[in-house]
Amino acid sequence: MRVACISGFASWWGNYPVNILDLTEGPTVGGGEENFLRCVVGLAARGHQVEAWHCGETGTWRGVKFNDVAADLYGRLVSEPWDVVAGWSTLRPLEWAKKGARRLYVQQLNDLYEPGDWSQVDCVVSPSLNHAEMLPNWGWKKRPFAVVHNGLDAWQYGDNGGIRPGTRGVVGEDCIQPPPAWKA
Repeated sequence: MRVACISGFASWWGNYPVNILDLTEGPTVGGGEENFLRCVVGLAARGHQVEAWHCGETGTWRGVKFNDVAADLYGRLVSEPWDVVAGWSTLRPLEWAKKGARRLYVQQLNDLYEPGDWSQVDCVVSPSLNHAEMLPNWGWKKRPFAVVHNGLDAWQYGDNGGIRPGTRGVVGEDCIQPPPAWKA
């Protein structure tokens, strides 16, 4: 599939490099940006053609072309065929998606307060089951949703029960043993 991924996060972290998650020193990003970066490259690793727009630098990382805020987003959304348009905490790009594209609102906050046309959203993607269970209270009643868990590289935070780089675990992350299964 051809997927356009758009980060709606403000530039709290400055103009960060596209490979920031590979760096062990220097700048950092927040959990929403990390989720965005991991999901975008995860989609590419699964064979999808992915392009991303964010408040970071331009460049290519792990097979994904990243565009900065100066790049033409809306012109490309209306003029090119996208199978999926996914917005991380941003609704406006979904309103510009061409007919036939699946439109995903990737939720990272504890609400659904975002001005715009919510009828243009096909599915809300929540960062945890707890968030997803709150969707009806926030107005997303009897509508499609999915859960993509936020995560981290546990090996960067010490021994942590033997988790370290070297073997494959969940969603391509490196670890000795996979973490416990998520509750459904």
